[in-house]
Amino acid sequence: MNQTTGNISAGKKRILVVDDTIVFRELMQALLEKEGFEVLTASDGWEAIQKVKHELPNLDLVLLDLLLPQMTGFEVLKEIRSGKMGQNLAVLVITGVFKRASQIEQIKSLGATGYMTKDLKPEEIIKRIKLTLGMEVLPQAGKPILEEIKRREPKREEK
Repeated sequence: MNQTTGNISAGKKRILVVDDTIVFRELMQALLEKEGFEVLTASDGWEAIQKVKHELPNLDLVLLDLLLPQMTGFEVLKEIRSGKMGQNLAVLVITGVFKRASQIEQIKSLGATGYMTKDLKPEEIIKRIKLTLGMEVLPQAGKPILEEIKRREPKREEK
């Protein structure tokens, strides 16, 4: 797995995937790397903050879950936005739990660049990431990523 590399690949967008579910992190990493992104991962809020601080300004996007150990995604988002360097960093919240209008408003008020749910198809997730990064989007089709997570989860054990 590619965590943090010593050199920045020319022209590749760098994305930090923050989620405490190993299957989701691995699926997102494989999906994003297949699309040509350089991917870093974090399994909790504290690790996410450390990686953002270490990787800025060479980080293009944080894909952030909200239910995390150590620090919640809400706290991570507040911390990112409180620093000068994190003001312009794109943060896409991706969640399977927070879907009510009031929760989405709270996410936006904390400074999230965008919001999406984990029940989207991988192609839709890629489309939203590319739109957030100002990249060209090509049409594709597939099944929702949650289906793939459920299919793989019994085979792997969460640490």
